[in-house]
Amino acid sequence: MKNLCSLCEHEMEETRGDYPFPESGLPNVVLEDIRLFKCPECGNVEPLIHGAKHLMRALALAVLDKPTPLCGAEIRYLRKHVGWKAAKLAELIGVDKTTVSKWENDQDSIGPQSDRLLRLIVRDQILAEELRSATAEAVRKKRYAKLLKLLKEDYGKEQTDKLTEMLDIRRTGKAVCARISIRDEEGEYHYALT
Repeated sequence: MKNLCSLCEHEMEETRGDYPFPESGLPNVVLEDIRLFKCPECGNVEPLIHGAKHLMRALALAVLDKPTPLCGAEIRYLRKHVGWKAAKLAELIGVDKTTVSKWENDQDSIGPQSDRLLRLIVRDQILAEELRSATAEAVRKKRYAKLLKLLKEDYGKEQTDKLTEMLDIRRTGKAVCARISIRDEEGEYHYALT
């Protein structure tokens, strides 16, 4: 299957490399050593990102774990990641929504107590979502196992293996599929996305 440039519609060439990722909404995020498609005609570069939801979750966790205070873009990213409006975040932290706006636009720095509280409630929200997802994943795995059993009964092991490979039905492992680096004035932080 040919990959065509989204700008000029010429065929793109596949390569690997680092990709600055401003689309994340965070400054200075670089996806390291990922599959890229480069257009030899116009120079456009497009990344191949599998599991964007997992990538955005990994970015949120990386921001939560960074040792320096949150900047405006990071506060906005975390708020949007958990699906809250500024008024909701303000209510949870106990500040006015204009304060959240000032934080997000770097017009005022977030205080250390508010920074810690924001990190705690966002992490709690992410963990709650993971728990809901884990429950749903357990149900999916049960259904997957039942489907494989029925396929093997009907088609045999060899035919089922070919079919599942063709349909891309497989269990996911914990392999590292991307590395992320976030650079700020305090240094550079690296994370592995599994």
